[in-house]
Formats: sequence, structure tokens, C-alpha cells
Amino acid sequence: MVSKTQICNMALTQLGARRIADLSDGTEEATLCSVLFDDIADEVISLGSWTSCVFRATLGALSSEPLFGYEYQHQLPEDPYCLVVLNAENSTGDPITDFQIEGRLLLSNSPTARIKYIGRPSDTEAYDPMLRRAVTYRLKMDLAHTLTGNLSLVSLAQQQFQQAVIDGLKTNNKQGTPEQRLYNALIDVR
Repeated sequence: MVSKTQICNMALTQLGARRIADLSDGTEEATLCSVLFDDIADEVISLGSWTSCVFRATLGALSSEPLFGYEYQHQLPEDPYCLVVLNAENSTGDPITDFQIEGRLLLSNSPTARIKYIGRPSDTEAYDPMLRRAVTYRLKMDLAHTLTGNLSLVSLAQQQFQQAVIDGLKTNNKQGTPEQRLYNALIDVR
């Protein structure tokens, strides 16, 4: 499958830059890729529901209560690391329509929260091909200016990245049954 180094090499090759043997090989390219990769991947993953990055978890309430506003607080998952909570429901499957994310905590009035979330896969080998392409172009965008100084390459990489995200999320969203998002309380009343 595809490693971080291979994704970096795809971006470097498109820029006409030297390929790297490893993220720690000591070259300028490897150092830049090592510094940029995780933040860029998190940014791209957070943009939408990539099927390879959607996870579910059941969160029990922590022993300490929030200071005010909610009855319970729940620790967000670390493995896979939770980047964005898509929706939450209580233990009977009813939507939790009133919750708040503060730091690494989900605050709610439910003692149990079952969440669907966008998370960081523990390994890039889990990335689907469309996500891999989007991360490659986003990395290319950041590397282009530093390694080449060519602003037209930066602009091209930005266009490629934007199109990769549109195409990737469109493809990912075609899989499965469309799901309804949390409703606004006013809509529920109607």
C-alpha cells in the first residue's frame, strides 16, 4: 500500500524535485515533508466525510461534570484520533441535538454518547485513492513555493487540490444510503 513517504514522493515528482528515501533521510525535501505531512493530512481529512476516515465510537461519561451548561462530558476518541464529530446519539439511538465540543471533550445532557466522526487513520495505507490524491496535491501546493519558487506551480497545485477534493468527496458520498444530519429544532417542530 501507500506510505507517507510514497505520498510525499508523488508530490515531489510532480514538482520535478528530488525524491526521498524516507521522511528522516536528512534532505531538505524530507525535512519539509516530515514537518508538513501530518498537519496537511488532518486538514484534508477534516474537509469532508472520506469513507476511509469515518469511524464510530460509544463514549461513556467522565466522572467529573462540566462546570455549567451540560450534565455530562465525554472524552473524544484518540485511536483513531477524532478530528470532527459528525453526529451523536444517546444509548437508545435518539439524536443528541444539543452537544458542544470543547477541547477534546464532548459535552451533552446524555450519560452515553454514540458518535460518528471523522478521524485520522493510524496509517496512510487506510487512505482511499481519492483522499491520497487530495493529500498529494495539498502537499504539492505547500512544497511548490518553498522548493521551486514558481508561483504558477503553486496555483496549478491549488487548482488540482480543489478539484481532487470535489471529485473525491463526490465519489465518497455516492457510497451507502444518504444520511440525515442533525435537525434544527425549528424544523423538528414543523
